[in-house]
Amino acid sequence: MGDSVSPTRDAKDAALLEELGYHPELRREFGFFHAFALSFSDMSLIVGFYGSFALAFAAAGPSFLWGCILVAIGAILISLVLGEVSSHWPLEGGIYQWTLEQTGPKPAWFSSWAYWWTSVFAIPACAYPAASFIL
Repeated sequence: MGDSVSPTRDAKDAALLEELGYHPELRREFGFFHAFALSFSDMSLIVGFYGSFALAFAAAGPSFLWGCILVAIGAILISLVLGEVSSHWPLEGGIYQWTLEQTGPKPAWFSSWAYWWTSVFAIPACAYPAASFIL
């Protein structure tokens, strides 16, 4: 299941890191599959699904499940795009590094700060509707 990193890709990543001022010390194995899995879990609609499952199922009946299948197909397509984009960026630190290269240090700091706070509030927000779904 794991992606093997080819020597040419590893050399390209190392050259890019050197160009950006980083010295590669660890072997990076973050390939397309890993990026796809991370993208899927990050943008997944599961939180909304947990929160609205009982209400939507009661309102729409079994046809609600066909809508879920269509939404899942769309989520997978979006995750494939995000996975492809992410697999071409060899740095860890995600949102900060990406924004730093695209716009500069101030927007990078703000984006990482906003992402951190979003994570702080998103984790409990996911747990609460999940509990009602499980019941």
